[in-house]
Amino acid sequence: MSPITPAIGRGCGMLQSQRLATSTNMLLEALPAPMLDFGSWYMHSLDVNPIQTKVLTAATLAMAGDFTAQVAEPGAYDAKRGLSFGLFDSIYRGGFQHFLFPVINDAFQGTILLSIFPAGNVLLLAALERTFANQLVVVPLVYYPLFFALTGLVQGLTTEEAMARARSQFVPLIKRNLLFWLPVQLVQFEFVPEELQVTWVALFGYVWKVILSSVSGNAKAGTAYANDAEECLLPPLEGAEGVILPGSVGMSGAVVPTDSDATAAGARSRP
Repeated sequence: MSPITPAIGRGCGMLQSQRLATSTNMLLEALPAPMLDFGSWYMHSLDVNPIQTKVLTAATLAMAGDFTAQVAEPGAYDAKRGLSFGLFDSIYRGGFQHFLFPVINDAFQGTILLSIFPAGNVLLLAALERTFANQLVVVPLVYYPLFFALTGLVQGLTTEEAMARARSQFVPLIKRNLLFWLPVQLVQFEFVPEELQVTWVALFGYVWKVILSSVSGNAKAGTAYANDAEECLLPPLEGAEGVILPGSVGMSGAVVPTDSDATAAGARSRP
């Protein structure tokens, strides 16, 4: 490591702190009084009970996102499905990322990309390194395996059914994940204070949960979870109840089965 590397890291941190302070002050001046009061209460809660506050924030917004997605779909509200998203986010987003983000922030200071782009902006390069580390390493190796395992468990899937669902949805979800989260986390790692980074991703996680819920849905429903042309071309997965069948997307974005109940029953009866 170059002897100037620690100095670059410290300089990056100082510049980022100054920029964050200016941005925060500008934001606070534009907020109405009730929001300022809530913000003060929330920041105090983060200071006194950081993990508990982040876990509750993540779980609440995840369940709200799934509820919004379910409202746009036919049928009654599925509490198990909502619980699976709330439980997953409370563990991963609220708990795990509380410890993950400081590690990523400390480990990636822009020095790797600075050796490739010596004239680059160190703050932007640091944000890019952190974003790539999270999205290209942590998400495929930790986020999605935990997501499919935990939601499958809560929704009553067998191990084989959970793995079948993961195989059919992993690549399409990774594509959507990158399109949605790369810009969100680039802004996060460059502009958002570390103590608010979990809250930031939880807020955008509300939107992501609407997308993710519409794709994953209730794994025991026996309906399709395809959300684009690629997934519609996937062959049907044979097995017991909870099988994922090919389908199509309705005008509202909700997933609509393309086969009749009889076809679904036939699929479940195959050996």
